[in-house]
Amino acid sequence: MNKHTSSFLERFPSFLSILAGVLFSLILLLLILFDSSPMSNRFGALAPNAALFPFAVILIVLGSLWKRVFYRNNQLLFKNTRRPIFLLCSAHVILFLVQWMLVRSLWFYAGWDPFCVRITAMELAQGHPLSIGGYFTVCPNNAPLTLLLTVPYWIGLKLGMVEPYILLPMCGALCINLASLFTVLCVSRLTRNRGATGLAFALSTCFILLSPFVAVPYTDAFSILFPVLSLFLWLSNLNSPVKWFLIAISTAIGTAIKASAAIFFLALLLFSGFRRLSTLPWNRKTISRLGLVLATIAIGWIPNLIFQRSACTLLAGSPVPEAQLSMSHYLMIGLNQESFGGHSQDDLEYSLSFPTLAEREQANYQRAYERLTSMSLPEAAEFFSFKLYKAYNSGTFAWNGSFLQMEVPNRTDKLSLFLRSIYYSRGKHNAAFNTVYQTVWLAVLALCASAFFLGRRQPHLSLFALVLLGVSAYQILFECWPRYLFLYAPFYVIVAVLGMKEWSGRLQTVSRGSMSSS
Repeated sequence: MNKHTSSFLERFPSFLSILAGVLFSLILLLLILFDSSPMSNRFGALAPNAALFPFAVILIVLGSLWKRVFYRNNQLLFKNTRRPIFLLCSAHVILFLVQWMLVRSLWFYAGWDPFCVRITAMELAQGHPLSIGGYFTVCPNNAPLTLLLTVPYWIGLKLGMVEPYILLPMCGALCINLASLFTVLCVSRLTRNRGATGLAFALSTCFILLSPFVAVPYTDAFSILFPVLSLFLWLSNLNSPVKWFLIAISTAIGTAIKASAAIFFLALLLFSGFRRLSTLPWNRKTISRLGLVLATIAIGWIPNLIFQRSACTLLAGSPVPEAQLSMSHYLMIGLNQESFGGHSQDDLEYSLSFPTLAEREQANYQRAYERLTSMSLPEAAEFFSFKLYKAYNSGTFAWNGSFLQMEVPNRTDKLSLFLRSIYYSRGKHNAAFNTVYQTVWLAVLALCASAFFLGRRQPHLSLFALVLLGVSAYQILFECWPRYLFLYAPFYVIVAVLGMKEWSGRLQTVSRGSMSSS
């Protein structure tokens, strides 16, 4: 390996972190600039981002000054490593009861895609003929989740429940609960610091565990567990073949539910491959070990591929339906300058006008290319900037704008009415709720930028940079909705906590320097 290659390999992780820091700085700037434009969408907050951002900065300063917690003489969480795990698990068991109250008070029958998934799962569990089977010929990506949801629905029927549907959001709440738990455990392993772990617990409880997404048993609730579980496995002390086998299984399940769950896995492969490349020259033992790891990854993905093809065959009549809307369709929508990556009925009809999948993909890619090349450089900059604004400008991940409430149970107890006044868009406390979440979200984004700039030499941050750059690129290029970020909420929490720790470290260093000089 020559000196230029070696120098590039040494600097590339820092470059990724700086690039991610620039991206999050740009996002914060866009949230302030576009929020005053005619195209702005504040998702129910009481004030624009420019007015809320100073309060976000105050939150960061207050957190940074919390150095007595972050930097004690004993920085370890506990001397006994079993104790924090027991406490965290116990806390999440208790919080699951809180989630149960949320589900009981907030659940409703959702429209659009969740409606098709729910109806089909119910009919399969009851053994009835499928009434909307044609939906899966167009959207086969939801076939695996539908089969999975059939199981709790069938159990509810066997138990004689009046409304077995309630088990579906409860299963989603369990996945969200576990995602929050693994988020805190990952921070604990990365920092070994009680202050950082406590902050991670607070943020993950706020943004993940108590999220209103627990009320809708759809891809967002079920897929969020698997990328952060894969990260937890990667941080474990398991030997490489076993570790990668479990990561492959975890990622395969998540990808079967929501395709964008593969972003973390792809980033991890690139990150690990880069680290291997930096150890050149390889020897025979290294190559053999790499081959074993690749074999275990392939074996871990085989059950997922079989399950996905079987689910599509059962619900759509074919493992690869000719009428499906493939990623080419969502790329074409993503470059629609009128909808800014939102749903377009004209684009849907255009895609469905082609009889075969090959013709449809060719036409979609051609139209996407035409849309991209038709934009001038300033037009493209404005278009993609607004898509970033649209994706990131919601502390609740645009919860109230993501689902159609077809039917809401009439509950009159005080707890249900109170929670609905907070979470539902027409509730009297909803604007205040959105404002608080938006302020904290702005602080999280600022801390993410800080983490990537200040901690760019930390090895794990280049992995997180790859992941969040990939998530942002997905929103820029394809169909764009804020709720698509919820899948990676654990990673935003983890990076924000690392950013807060970096700020605290800088303040501690400055404080010690001033004391020594005096």
